[in-house]
Amino acid sequence: VPICNELAKALPALHASSGCDTNSSFFGIGKKRWLASIVKFPEFLETLNTLGTHPSEITSEIEKKCMEFTSIVYCDGTSSMQQRATSMNSLRYRLFTRRNFASERLPPTDNAFHQHLLRANYQAYIWTHATDNFLNCSPIGNGWEMDNGSIVPVRMTSPSAPSLIVFTQC
Repeated sequence: VPICNELAKALPALHASSGCDTNSSFFGIGKKRWLASIVKFPEFLETLNTLGTHPSEITSEIEKKCMEFTSIVYCDGTSSMQQRATSMNSLRYRLFTRRNFASERLPPTDNAFHQHLLRANYQAYIWTHATDNFLNCSPIGNGWEMDNGSIVPVRMTSPSAPSLIVFTQC
């Protein structure tokens, strides 16, 4: 029963971080895999339960644990502790070289994942505080920015690849 209570508390963060109407999802990875992974690796429930407690605070330790959990999801729950990635960039490299993933199936870069996590945290905060009378928080700076009068997601704040990489057509 205690794991059920912790899982129930983690559902808003799990839903927001795995992709929802207000946040991007991970190509080819559905909710069933995310849920199966958290059930198989319940040590990440505490991490998920910290998302959404504050609208704009994510510690580097929480971000690192979210990256580790995401690597487990990408590896379909088969990662041992030694194989878990601690950065999205290393996971991208490992998946590309060992499994030859198509580029659209690769996880986001560290920078893009950070913006994704900011949006997931903000959304989880909104959901977990939905019964509060007043919420004094803004999406701006929490993975969102103002662009010509519209609020749009920040996809990344640095280039997705080094500038030395030159793409040529085959």
